Amino acid sequence: MVVSCKYEKLILFDGDCVFCNRSMQFIYKRDSRKLFFFSSLKSYHSMVNSEKIEFDGNTIVYIRDGEVFTKSLAVNWIAFDLGDRYRLISFFFQIIPVKILDYCYDFVANNRYLISKRVRCVVPSADMRGRILG
Repeated sequence: MVVSCKYEKLILFDGDCVFCNRSMQFIYKRDSRKLFFFSSLKSYHSMVNSEKIEFDGNTIVYIRDGEVFTKSLAVNWIAFDLGDRYRLISFFFQIIPVKILDYCYDFVANNRYLISKRVRCVVPSADMRGRILG
């Protein structure tokens, strides 16, 4: 699916999930080129009037140059765009069938609230708040 988006690299995530928020913090801290913008799925849908992206609440959505990726493909492209050693991880992901990667992604997504019980929420820095939309 292709959508029009004024941000070249926009990550949509579950804003209510501590695990998801920590994942966005992880990406933000490693985004030395300041490529990524972030939005919760709820905020994104309230900001956009026309092109609604269909999603279930258990997936990450990555809009990369207008193209929409979800689940393991989103993670793969985010790793690729982070560069450095994460690009190597992305190449490794490419040799594993997407069905297997999505199965693993779904397992983590379906258990993320159990996982996040062990993780504390972190308040975003002022700079990161400038890259969070909505």
